[in-house]
Parts: sequence; structure tokens; C-alpha cells
Amino acid sequence: MADRRRRGGSPDTWDGTWEGEILDVIYGYYKSALDALPLEEMPSLAPRLLAAGVCFGFADPVTNIIANTLSFGETDGAERRKRKRSTNASGEARLREEVLSKIVAGDGPSAPEPNFGASLASSFALVSHVNIFTETLSAQGRCRLTVKDVSWLSRLLAKPLKLKKSDEPMKLVRNRFHDSDVNASIENVPGELTVSLRGILMDRAHEHYLKAVSRFPMKDLQSHHHRGLLKSGYCFGPFDPVSNITVNTIWYDIAFPPAEVFEVNMVTTLRHIESRSVNGLIAFVRACFPLISEHQTMIYLLNSNLDVCKAIEMAKSRECDDMLVCDDSGYKAAAKAASHPNPEAYYEFAVQSLCGVRSRVRSLLQGSHVLPSSNILSLSALLSISTVEPPEPVIELTEDAMRSITKYKEEFLSQQSLVHRKVEATLRSVVA
Repeated sequence: MADRRRRGGSPDTWDGTWEGEILDVIYGYYKSALDALPLEEMPSLAPRLLAAGVCFGFADPVTNIIANTLSFGETDGAERRKRKRSTNASGEARLREEVLSKIVAGDGPSAPEPNFGASLASSFALVSHVNIFTETLSAQGRCRLTVKDVSWLSRLLAKPLKLKKSDEPMKLVRNRFHDSDVNASIENVPGELTVSLRGILMDRAHEHYLKAVSRFPMKDLQSHHHRGLLKSGYCFGPFDPVSNITVNTIWYDIAFPPAEVFEVNMVTTLRHIESRSVNGLIAFVRACFPLISEHQTMIYLLNSNLDVCKAIEMAKSRECDDMLVCDDSGYKAAAKAASHPNPEAYYEFAVQSLCGVRSRVRSLLQGSHVLPSSNILSLSALLSISTVEPPEPVIELTEDAMRSITKYKEEFLSQQSLVHRKVEATLRSVVA
């Protein structure tokens, strides 16, 4: 990464690439961390930061750098013995520049972590005390820590809290960002950050899919609904996103049953269906309002938490002169943009067949708990009224194609078994 830096340039001069801009942000985190550390009194913090001060962890990047630095290396006693060699102000400034130059050159913790176990231990230790850390660092606008602060925080990290089995560590880091701009209105996001907006949409979609997956009885999802989820479980439709995922998944399983039942222990990835859903949502809104930009469409979707009906209502209040017939153009555009395996059948289902049973479907989906299998069966019965043309005859494959598919299936099952065992072992170790 350091090679992308212009030779002879200043530490904050990049070659204009996306990678350079990202590294410039990371560089700023290290500068803030170095400014917060008392290097004049404790110069040995500099090599400790270079050795282990990575910016990732359970808190914000600057806090992570400082915590990982304090967790690595010397004890308080060793620090006190070396304090006699403290530098003066000008020497401290040179030391900071030296450390920053090494980070820029790729000689710092941007490189692989030398002791992964120690880094992991310090990260979990920070989870236990993240509030204390952030309060200490932000007490005076993230001013310089004192030697006393460093010694105290180091002792905290050396003795992490023992969590109970019922504790959920990630709940302890809700306030990991103490920048007031984090919650700024997305209405003011500039146009050049459209790619970043899509990333936020993907995060929102992922949250909805995790909730939808958790609503299916495990056995039902493993036995057959995993197929409908990955092929047609889009989050657009007449309901809220989670309900749309559920309904679209069940409908596809009924309308296009598989030629062979294929049971799985896990769903390996949701990324592709999440990305297609985002494409469909954007296309849905823009089909109703052809003149609005993709950027503005994303803002409507974010403000509505990916509820396409609410997003359209928001847009209607501002763009009403440009609105077309929503159900007609919206569903067609969404199915096409999302690469639905049978867009014509989905359009007929969403626009025509589903209209007569919406209230009954909505009643079966009430609540946020796992749906009983009886509700899944009732939903299947209601959604089966959709008139769908019978699927085309299955194309017979050649022997070579069959061998390739069989090999791929065996490799998948082997990999699934390996990952499943590792996940179960990890869960057992956490509960123990």
C-alpha cells in the first residue's frame, strides 16, 4: 500500500485512487492516536504502537489503536524505569513524525499482526471497558492522556471483566462512536458519495434478511425454503421488507418446486440476493418517478428503512407531478433489475394474485417471533392460489455436465460439514 504514495510527497499526499483516499483516512486515525498519547513522558509507547496498534477492534479506530498499543509490551514498572529518558517537546514532535513516517512506509501495524492471540485478547478486554475508554478519551475533546491515565487504562486491559453466559458482548459497544456527526441527516450526503450510500443500503438489507431467516423454523429453512430465499426472496413488495422476504420465498417454493429436494445445514451467503434486492428497490422507485436521480432514490429508501411503499409515499409528497402507475411499472422494473428467475410470473403474483389475500397473509405474519410451522403451511395454502404457468421441461444434461455438477455438490457438502463442525465447536466453547 505504501507504494501508492507519491515519492517525495507529504504524508497526506496520495495518488488520487480510492485506496489512497481510504489510507489517508487511516493515516488521520493514527495521527489522532499519537496526539493523544504522552510520548514525551513515555517514548516507549511509540514502538509499541508500531508493533501492535492496529485500528480495528470493537471501538472506534482511534480508541482501538490506543487500546491495542497499551495492551502490548511493557509493564508499568518498565515504563517508570524508562521515564528518565523522556524527550523534550521538540524531540516528541520528531518522534511522532518518525512514527507516522514508518506507518506511511508500511512499517507499522498496517502489516500483519505479529501476535493474533494477544490482539484478540486485548479486543475482548476493550469490550469490557469500552465506555471507560471512550469517556476518558473524550472527556476533554480527546486531549493528551496523562501517564496516570495510561497506567490506569493498561491495568484495566490486563484484567478484562468475566462475562456471564447470558451476556452479549456486542451490546456493550453501542456507544463506540462518540462523533456527533455520525447521526447527521443523510439528506445532506453529497452526490459523490452515492457508492457509500449503496453500502449503507446493503447493510440495511442484510439486517432485514437476518431477521427474515430467523423467522423460519430451522427445519423448514434447511429442508427446502433456503432455495426460495436465495432465488426469489426479495425484500420489495406490498409489506414491510422482512415480510416481503418471507412471502416471496414461500411463493417461489410453491410456484416452482425443485426437481430434487436438497437439504442443507446452513445458508452460506446472502450477499447476492441482498444486492439484487437493492437493485430492485431502486428500480421500483425510479420506475414510479422517472425524473429523480439514483442518489435521491437511495435517500428515500434509507429514510424508509427499505420499505418501498413508504419510500414511494415520501417521494410522492415531493415529486408528485412525475409519478406513474406504481404497481404496474414498479413491479416490472424491480423484477427485471433484481434478475428474478421468472419476472412475468412474479409480476402476476404481486400485482394480481396477492391482492385478494393481503390481509390474511399480513395476519399470519404478525409478531417478530419464529413463525410456527402451521403458519408456514397456511401461508403456503394462501399463496398457492397464484396462477403460474407450469415450469418448462427439465433439460437433460450430458454425462460430463452431470459429473461436474455431482463433483461440485460433493465439494459443497464437504465444505458445509467442515464449517458446520467449526461453528458448533465455537458455540460450545462460548457457552461453556
